[in-house]
Amino acid sequence: MKIVGKSIRRVDGLAKVTGQARYPQDFYLEGMLYAKALRSRYSHALIKKINVSRARELEGVRAVLTAQDVPGRNLFGHMIADQPVLCQDKVRFRGDAVAVVAAESEEIAQEALSFIQVDYDPLPVVSDPRQALKPDAPRVHEKGNILTHYKIRKGDVEKAFQEAHLVIESNYRTPCVEHAYLQPESGIAYVEDTGDLVIIVATQCVYIDRHQIARSLGLPEEKVKVVLAETGGAFGGREDISVQILIGLLALKTGRPVKMTYSREESILSTAKRHPAYMRYKSGVDREGRLLAWEAEIIADTGAYASSGAAVVQNMAMYASGPYKVDNVKIDAYAVYTNNTFAGAMRAFGCPQVTFASEMQMNKLAAALGMDEYEFRRRNAMVGKSEFATGYLADVDNCQIVCLDEVVRLSNWKEKRYRQNKEAGKDRFYGIGIAAGFKNVGYGSGYVDSSSAEVELMPGKVRLKISAVDQGQGVETILCQIAAEELAISMENVEYTNPDTSVTPNAGSSSASRQTFNSGNAVRLACLDLKKNLQQLLDSRKWKRPPGYPGHTSYNWSNILQEFLSMEGETEGMASVIGRATYVPPPTTPLDPETGEGIPAYSFGFGAQVAEVVVDKRTGQVDLKKVYAAHDVGRAINPLQVEGQIEGGVVMGQGYALMEEIILKEGETLTPDLATFDIPTSLDVCDIESAILEVPDRHGPYGARGVGEMTTISTAPAIAAAVHDAVGVWIDELPVTAEKVVRALKEKEFQGKDVREETLPEKTLQEKDFQDQALREDKGIAHAPRRTTSHENWVIFKGDLNV
Repeated sequence: MKIVGKSIRRVDGLAKVTGQARYPQDFYLEGMLYAKALRSRYSHALIKKINVSRARELEGVRAVLTAQDVPGRNLFGHMIADQPVLCQDKVRFRGDAVAVVAAESEEIAQEALSFIQVDYDPLPVVSDPRQALKPDAPRVHEKGNILTHYKIRKGDVEKAFQEAHLVIESNYRTPCVEHAYLQPESGIAYVEDTGDLVIIVATQCVYIDRHQIARSLGLPEEKVKVVLAETGGAFGGREDISVQILIGLLALKTGRPVKMTYSREESILSTAKRHPAYMRYKSGVDREGRLLAWEAEIIADTGAYASSGAAVVQNMAMYASGPYKVDNVKIDAYAVYTNNTFAGAMRAFGCPQVTFASEMQMNKLAAALGMDEYEFRRRNAMVGKSEFATGYLADVDNCQIVCLDEVVRLSNWKEKRYRQNKEAGKDRFYGIGIAAGFKNVGYGSGYVDSSSAEVELMPGKVRLKISAVDQGQGVETILCQIAAEELAISMENVEYTNPDTSVTPNAGSSSASRQTFNSGNAVRLACLDLKKNLQQLLDSRKWKRPPGYPGHTSYNWSNILQEFLSMEGETEGMASVIGRATYVPPPTTPLDPETGEGIPAYSFGFGAQVAEVVVDKRTGQVDLKKVYAAHDVGRAINPLQVEGQIEGGVVMGQGYALMEEIILKEGETLTPDLATFDIPTSLDVCDIESAILEVPDRHGPYGARGVGEMTTISTAPAIAAAVHDAVGVWIDELPVTAEKVVRALKEKEFQGKDVREETLPEKTLQEKDFQDQALREDKGIAHAPRRTTSHENWVIFKGDLNV
């Protein structure tokens, strides 16, 4: 390989570092108007009346629109269309838009919002998904508060628990999290002379956007053109529609270009989040430390609208038992509507929540058995032909074992884990923890996850046309490397065409770690088609054969292509030399609604991480010192970019583990900006040492598979395990804050003593709510866990077990 496997400089790098790259905020058109949306004052209310007359009279205002002005379907949604473009009868969360304004300036548009009068009739709010499951809970949607319920049933779980040597049961909670990408939502819309509507926007899939825009605006899809602007991060958050339909609506109504840009506060208020989840886990093992039974109940808060919630929670169910061999599995996973900000896709799509819980279970089981956490995982890891919880028999090679072995070697685990003196200074203690994880590559469960590409041979260059969105992960470079490798030409001869629904074929969404795998295969197949078409052209014409051309049955492609690339101007027949291909991955199947049986995905990515921390027992402060990360990528098309993905994923996992949480009270966001929602800064980022492992995927291009999401899955449980190693307490609720550590230490200190509640540190609002709810008798779907006397909230049973 001359190009694949090399750390080629990014093709979009120079434009970005010099400021030449154009993000949506950088676009200005003559006669452009500015748009602002009026959002709800209530988390849940009926709309009795909207009066926009005063706003329309304000000088400089060119349009004020409400639901009755939406010409098509007044609903949108990434997978399930249940969110109004503009609310007409009811608002379900505080980010709901009820009206939109276009004016000559942003200031006038903002002022106009204050002149819109909305008469609301407030309704009861449900902000806890466990409460939303109760029969008497306020209904967010008329059909009820359960969006979906996924079941997985494998083997005989109750019998396996009875036969288990040891059973552990715990409750876990993971928070609502904001994507916090650098570039807030923005876009510009205008109508061409042909009557076609053009939307320039940062998104994750121009074709999915086009479908939703056309449907809501009552237009044929061919009359809508979505053009990608540079995308300043996404992490799943740009799978959902934000400004697109609103600016398209205003452009059609006014006949002028319309631009809309969210403030950071509006972005946090109105866009999708990572699903908060409440999880009850129960796991059983035999005397040799082999997993016998695994049970989980997962209640995920999908907020006011569906977005990708059903698919996210399906992933939670599929990966709730981790990358381990378990013959008896029972999973129930619920996506539940509330009046909170809606939740959708975010990096790793449901896996960070359940991986935190499952890996904490693994660490607790190992501790109770007196086994090394690494050895315990290795003993139970899926290897070779392994049966998933869904009953799917997949050949996973030895990917998980390779990752575990390498991260243990890289971190010097065995020496550090059993170090006798772990003091790191006065009241400061060193700890080390390990976690593993895996996730699907691409969409599955019956979805046909295809990608299409076109490669055009022109004088001086090969033009690559594909709508794969580069949101910072480097897919442009990867696909150009694959094209250059397959055609045996220089990277300088490959030109990447900006995604545009009128020009580039559909590559599907830049999500699910799928673009390298799916679009990489599509590009490679298109290059093969180009070679075939070029051969036919050569055989059908009396062209002068370039040096190295041996005959009609085989060609020196490098010489032939270089000959064509060196030609100047149009050459007869050249415009017709095009290669096209659509890649369709191996088939998957929908999961059986009662058993969960099915083929969940066509490829899987594995990884393992080790975290080192120092914990101050006095203050509870957790100082993350280093993370070692070993990830199998099949084949690293560009090793430097893979390294960047690993480091970025670890930093996101660090924030998830230690500081990030969108706090909601009765649907109101109490952390509305980046001053109150903390994310890691450059000063917070720990040292990261990565290992790129390559167990080739039999279906991936040159053996490659995706890696972007897998890198953030294992970080949080590794950090939580390291905290336990340092100070001896389990923190079962993310983020692991200093307050939670101090409280757990105090509870451990007072364990068994007759003490008053007020002698313990004050609980945070979230802690108190979680613990009180977890121990409350609940006759609904969410079963109350068994009471325990242990502050660690886990129970050990030895010998025969009656449950």
